[in-house]
Amino acid sequence: MRTTLIAFTMLYLLTACDIKDSSILSSFSLFSSPQAEAEAVALAFFNAIYIQKDLQQAQEYVSPTLQSLLKHYAIPASAQRHLLNLSLTDVTIEVTTANPEIFSQFEQSQVVTIKLYGIKNNQTWIDDRSVKLRFSGNQWRISEILPEKKRNNHGYSSP
Repeated sequence: MRTTLIAFTMLYLLTACDIKDSSILSSFSLFSSPQAEAEAVALAFFNAIYIQKDLQQAQEYVSPTLQSLLKHYAIPASAQRHLLNLSLTDVTIEVTTANPEIFSQFEQSQVVTIKLYGIKNNQTWIDDRSVKLRFSGNQWRISEILPEKKRNNHGYSSP
């Protein structure tokens, strides 16, 4: 009876408090998973480069090594062309990685694949890019942009 009372008191205190620290909230979230958090970081990175066109914002999601590379490129178009090997305009993005392994939640690194839809050389273009993320300091950071495994570009001319 006493442990039940303590458990309900703790639950009440946790839900009644105004917790502003997202790391505390995410540790109690039933729906949060490391894979989902890694995917959100990857989406935010590609969004910053391709849609917002803001290298400063993109630096928030990468390791110090990649931060120095991003600082080297003066404009987002250069980062697209040289770092990601894919220049696109009018881009939309989505996560295509589906990692159903139950043990992936205990890993300190994740690979996330992003599908990019856009315009390249006046043609509609669909392509994938993969990034490796590492968990350190209570957050996911992109540590590596993985090389293309094969030419999987799905470019086609619009009718």
